[in-house]
Amino acid sequence: MKIKLATMAVALLLSGGLCAAPATIVFKGGKTAEAEAIESQTVSGVNWQKKKGTSEARAKLWEVDGINYRGQGMDEFNGMPRKLAGGQGAKLIADAQRIMSGAAVKDFSAQDWEFNVVLSCKYFAAQGHRLNKDYKEAIKAFEAFFADCEKAPVSTGILPINYKSSVTGKPVTNGGGMNRYYLDGLEAYVLCLLQDGKADVAREKGIKSLQDLCDELAGKSGDNIYHDWTIRALRNAARFAEGKEDWKTARAAYEALIPVALKRGDNKPTRAAKEAQLKVGFMQIKEGDARGANARFYEATRKWESAHNTRTAAVPRGDWINAEEAYMAAGSYVGQGLVKSADARNANDWAEALKNFSMALSIFQSDDEIRSMALLGAATACAKLADLNKATATTASNHAKLAEKYLAELLNLLPKSRAAEDASITAIQQVITKYKSGE
Repeated sequence: MKIKLATMAVALLLSGGLCAAPATIVFKGGKTAEAEAIESQTVSGVNWQKKKGTSEARAKLWEVDGINYRGQGMDEFNGMPRKLAGGQGAKLIADAQRIMSGAAVKDFSAQDWEFNVVLSCKYFAAQGHRLNKDYKEAIKAFEAFFADCEKAPVSTGILPINYKSSVTGKPVTNGGGMNRYYLDGLEAYVLCLLQDGKADVAREKGIKSLQDLCDELAGKSGDNIYHDWTIRALRNAARFAEGKEDWKTARAAYEALIPVALKRGDNKPTRAAKEAQLKVGFMQIKEGDARGANARFYEATRKWESAHNTRTAAVPRGDWINAEEAYMAAGSYVGQGLVKSADARNANDWAEALKNFSMALSIFQSDDEIRSMALLGAATACAKLADLNKATATTASNHAKLAEKYLAELLNLLPKSRAAEDASITAIQQVITKYKSGE
């Protein structure tokens, strides 16, 4: 049975009688709340008292942007999230080590200092090593952080989670009471393992731990937002494999992402699920299975064409297509263009490919990635058509000039896209130069 945080006991009982310090809680969006006592900050959420001895207030993990303690000497600690966001790895490590080696600040009990401050410093120090690209040291630091989190003193008033860590191999009977940075730490841990060439370990330890824990947290709380951590980790793994041109591994990660994204949307298609579905098809094309990939794109394009052709001009339906369906249709037209390009043998095949890319570009306002892929695909098709029509100077020139326009938008407006860095661009530019004069 799902247990909402709001139905839990009003008082949060901490083993060891933690005496928490006053703080300002900063929420996403900039709003703040003053707390006379931070009772706990765990993966279950943040709990505090507005006045000591009163009923607690609670916030979900993703609602809180930061906690600024008002105790003297806490400025360095309070500034750590900003240093992390700013990429200040060396400063982050130095500040964390200084705090960890010092005595507890007034208003903190020894246990509260260890769990809410020292343990958080260990997380920030590990992130500092990651920012410094010292991935081996970061991996060691994150693993030590996880082991300490799994000994969390918060045992009641939190989500009842039984969780076995794939990193440490140990069962945790009060998984809902682990430090609030545990999920962020696992996400960063996956990145470090990928960078250190340990993709298998990233999947089998980091991603598995995230998925197991987030499944439990979402199931017990009813909050599907917990799945976002798993989605990001899988997406990072997939994109990393893409960068290595390991299309099979990338496809596997995107395939694993789809059911998680569906859970995130209560088994309804979400943007993340649609993106992953398209990506699976794109990876299949890269692997040489264009025929198999085509089935991934067919349904969305036929659905759009059916709705577009049957609606009446006199009484247009306002709900005939929405942003999510438009995204899927645009990506599917790009996918069909790539399928046609992969098997193109003559001018008619390349013209069909160009038609699909043009549909994605002219009808839909897609995201930068889909649009950049469509622009590169269209430029490629036009360059091929120019070459295939070289016997007719005017026709070849028209195709070359169109290729130039597509390429200009790609390189000038989307210069940081993967498509803009594609190795084929040089050859396209050579074709443009060869034929655009029409002589």
